[in-house]
Amino acid sequence: MKKLLTYILLTVTLMTTFGLSVAYAEGDFKFQVVPKPKNLPGPVLEENKPESGRTALVDNILPKYTVTLIGFVGAAALLFLVIAGVRFGVAYGNEEAVEKAKNQTIYALVGFVIALLSYTIVTIIVNLEFKSSSGEQLDGSPTIETPEPSE
Repeated sequence: MKKLLTYILLTVTLMTTFGLSVAYAEGDFKFQVVPKPKNLPGPVLEENKPESGRTALVDNILPKYTVTLIGFVGAAALLFLVIAGVRFGVAYGNEEAVEKAKNQTIYALVGFVIALLSYTIVTIIVNLEFKSSSGEQLDGSPTIETPEPSE
């Protein structure tokens, strides 16, 4: 039984890992644009401006890894819920086994609810737009204001 469960978990893990890789590869693919040097004439398009490292990390990398991790937690919670149902079904009136199955069901449901709520919270935080008190949008990168030289 343990060997079968190990094979099932290994298969599910490999399928989700490679399945997510394919799903991300087919996602919103955008060709990399080489930024225009400042010494060349012509307008600078907004899309040609390179992203800062912090912006790329916060906007692209962290949400994908967080959602993937939350997906694994939710899948594990559902797996434990199914296992608890099987344990409840094979208890055959044994009070101790029934109590353990009930507790496992409660813990699995709590884990699943936490995974759903954490996904919601991460999605809300990622989609927030930060604005200053004057109404200007903040991009998250620090700005340094240099005073103009006085003559």
